[in-house]
Amino acid sequence: MRYALLGLILVVGVVVIGMAGTASAKSGSISNVSQISSDGVASADYSATFTSADCDRDGYCGWFPYAVEIPVSAPCPASGVGIRLVTYVGTFTWSPGTQATTKAFYPAESSQRLCLYITHASSDALIAEAVYNAPVPPPSTPPGTPPESTVTTPVAVTPLGRVEARAVAIKALHDRFGHRYARGKTKKLNCTVIRDRLARCRYSFISARYRYTGRVAVFKDDTGTTGKVKGSRRRV
Repeated sequence: MRYALLGLILVVGVVVIGMAGTASAKSGSISNVSQISSDGVASADYSATFTSADCDRDGYCGWFPYAVEIPVSAPCPASGVGIRLVTYVGTFTWSPGTQATTKAFYPAESSQRLCLYITHASSDALIAEAVYNAPVPPPSTPPGTPPESTVTTPVAVTPLGRVEARAVAIKALHDRFGHRYARGKTKKLNCTVIRDRLARCRYSFISARYRYTGRVAVFKDDTGTTGKVKGSRRRV
């Protein structure tokens, strides 16, 4: 009985150690969230890290980060899928590493919550969040004192580029097809920028016994960048 109990303790210890060794190491941060223009444009610094410990058991390490904007009164959900106000989309990559950047965005309200995620194998992980608060406007000018004239330069929305279009298209395909795309074979994705706020991407991949083909239309406006998937499948 004494040796059986000792064996049970050892087995439990091994299981606990094994579980600790497979814990996720995804991490990230959102910092320097502030208004950068008098017309309401804000900016945030994003950093996301994906390590080898986060890869699948079969060695799949594909991932990319993205951030969304939600009302400040709501907590960040477990996944940002379906939230239209996307403030940042990183680059899809096959290997572990860190992605860091600064992105401008137009807050929907004077106070908003930013949520940063890492997408891996069609699964989202919330890694950071931050709150944006617009600066308090200065007190009104006393009567009889004319306000000083100021000239503001509007901040234009950054034109949609091929890299951003491809990243948004990949996220849209992950949202639409889930694990079928994440683990699909012979993936092809070619994007063409039509104009500053529109791109079209052609995709194809094989999953199970079907070939999926179609297009992703990528749109960019003052509230974010989104992708819309259309296509079909046929047996191979």
